[in-house]
Amino acid sequence: MTNIRFFHAAPNAPNVDIYLNEDLVVEGLTYSKFTPYIPVKPGDYTVEINKAGTNQLILKSDIAIPDNLIYTMAIIGMPSDPSLVAIEDPRIPIPKGKVAVRFGHLSPNAPAVDVRVADGPVVFEDVSYKTVTDYVDIDPGKYTFEVTAADSDKAVLIVPNINFKGNRFYSVYAIGLINMDPPLQVVIPLDGNSYL
Repeated sequence: MTNIRFFHAAPNAPNVDIYLNEDLVVEGLTYSKFTPYIPVKPGDYTVEINKAGTNQLILKSDIAIPDNLIYTMAIIGMPSDPSLVAIEDPRIPIPKGKVAVRFGHLSPNAPAVDVRVADGPVVFEDVSYKTVTDYVDIDPGKYTFEVTAADSDKAVLIVPNINFKGNRFYSVYAIGLINMDPPLQVVIPLDGNSYL
């Protein structure tokens, strides 16, 4: 079996219901939220995403699900042009006592960005829309991340007091819109490769 979760990262899109090969698997998923991981058999699937409680189709996509992997399926883009991005949560070793962290740029109107530790080094450099970086290993603890446009030192988002616990995988996903609603923010889930 492969484990997949869905992530609603499409700003200004309604709550959604999600079907796999016409079987309802998710009801009423709201913006910025994740589903639990769902075990599915490997194979070819048609994903249909409807406005919650209706037959109004928002997005339809054909995907091939391989066996024995972990995926986050992110619904991204503006309501006029949504898409589904499959992001693998790879099973890789973490050095003992470290944390594996990666960054995903899912904000449709934001430029390429750098992510740095406040008063410290750049951790992720020149990350463009729809890009999810590889994991990097850092020490556990509390961090403040500054997100800046890649060609500027001006922060577009400051994220304080991120508490990373050791021997776990985290993704830092930037969602929302710059200078529009909903505003730019990050969502930091514990990835399934931590425990599945």
